[in-house]
Order: sequence, then C-alpha cells, then structure tokens
Amino acid sequence: LAKLNFLDYERYGIILLRKPGKVLGELLLKKHNLIEAFLTILGVSKKAILEETEKIEHTINDETLTCINNFVDFFETNQLFKKALTEFNKWL
Repeated sequence: LAKLNFLDYERYGIILLRKPGKVLGELLLKKHNLIEAFLTILGVSKKAILEETEKIEHTINDETLTCINNFVDFFETNQLFKKALTEFNKWL
C-alpha cells in the first residue's frame, strides 16, 4: 500500500493514510454501508447482516452496485414502499 501511495509507515511505527488512501477508504466504507442498507431493507437479520455484507462487497460489480444504490435511494425517498416491504417480511 505504501508503494501505491496510499499510506506512509515506519516499521513498528505509526501508519498514516495519505490522501489517496483516505479516498479509497471512504469509497470502500460507502460501498459497505450501501450493501448493508440494501440487506436491511430486504429484512436480513442483524445476526447475519455483517457476514453477508462482507461476502457481497468483495464480489459485486459496479453495475450491480449502481442498481442497489438506486434501489436504496428509491426506498429512502418512498416510505410507503418501504413500509409495504416491512409488512411483507412479517408474513415470511
């Protein structure tokens, strides 16, 4: 990571993120949070959500991630549909 200019470090010392490392870290965190939000909407249990999020975030492609982002945005702005899905999940 140091060779890629993402961080500075000294052996057995402090590790500091450089700007590219911070940008990449923020993107990875955003990806993680988006997938977690999607799984929450679907009703995945809190017990399983972290493990499932981790599995998905390492294999998902950009097109699918964009579709998930659109889906999550839709549900966040259309509470009626979110409520309907919540009610549906109660029947499962």
